[in-house]
Amino acid sequence: FKGNFVGKEEFAALNHVLNDLAKKYQVTPTAIALAWVLRYPGKMQAVIGTTKPQHVLEAGKAATVTLTRKEWYQIYLAAGNDLP
Repeated sequence: FKGNFVGKEEFAALNHVLNDLAKKYQVTPTAIALAWVLRYPGKMQAVIGTTKPQHVLEAGKAATVTLTRKEWYQIYLAAGNDLP
């Protein structure tokens, strides 16, 4: 992705999955996206670019979410990726 995709119409399928999981885990869709990054097998690190304290708090909630493998792949596929 380039730029922000959360809430963007051109990523409707992805946002549908993020929103559903956000409701399930009672966090924001952004926290779900960050939880996905944190569970990525390549051990990626999340870097958030915000100066707003509320956004930092929301992002921090990603650490409380442990996505299942099925949920992780739901996000992966909804982002338009194919399985190998």
